[in-house]
Amino acid sequence: MFSYLARIICITLVYFTSITQAQAAIKIAVTDWPPYYSKTAENGGQQLELLTNVFQKLGEKVEPVWFRTGAGALVKVRANLLDGAAGWECNEERANDFIFSDPIGYEQTVIFYHKDFNFDWQNIEDLNRDLTIGITARYAYGKGLKALFEMDKAIVEVSGSDRKNLDLLFHREIDLFLLDKEVGLGLIKQAKASLLGNIKIHDKAFRKNRVAIRLLVSRKQKNAQSFIDKFNKVLGEIRKEKGLTKIAPEKYDACPKINQ
Repeated sequence: MFSYLARIICITLVYFTSITQAQAAIKIAVTDWPPYYSKTAENGGQQLELLTNVFQKLGEKVEPVWFRTGAGALVKVRANLLDGAAGWECNEERANDFIFSDPIGYEQTVIFYHKDFNFDWQNIEDLNRDLTIGITARYAYGKGLKALFEMDKAIVEVSGSDRKNLDLLFHREIDLFLLDKEVGLGLIKQAKASLLGNIKIHDKAFRKNRVAIRLLVSRKQKNAQSFIDKFNKVLGEIRKEKGLTKIAPEKYDACPKINQ
């Protein structure tokens, strides 16, 4: 009798455990980066909606894990405590720790400045003067960033978040701020009314070409490459179905290859 009951209980526990595991969501680290990732948008933002659609086709549910800063998100994913992080450019430094998907979007870094600051530039040498330039921790800015750090007059200051940098720019504590154009405009719209109309964008982008934004997963994750391969396959199907030619992989530089 007791043996029979024990067997039934065991079977029941195994059943419910398997159900729970089957329903476990894919946890993706994101930051509030409108319009691509947004807590206030019904679909969670443009890129998060695309991610959700890809994983739905794979039979998975996405659970966005919101971080205040991108640096915090990368720490968790690097340690393999979350399944992935969305909204990142690939580069050699990150490739040591992460595997990247095909593009899920793109961004273009521009220069934001206060409307009362008389600013113009045509080449990177024009920035080597008495300027304080704000950037955000753990972001990639291409070769231009190295040139900025090597300048003897301009000062580069690193802040933990885009919102902090916009606040510093508004109060004239920094002169310039480097950020994706659409994200900057989105954050300004979300901010206090005083930011509206007081911050401008220079017509010349800091990075001439658009850069692919991707999903990344830790190299510590079991079957990480297989995870990305399956994601890319379905992403490609959706890209073809919806005519998302702007995020076609061939339009962007390939990610660095790291020998493990």
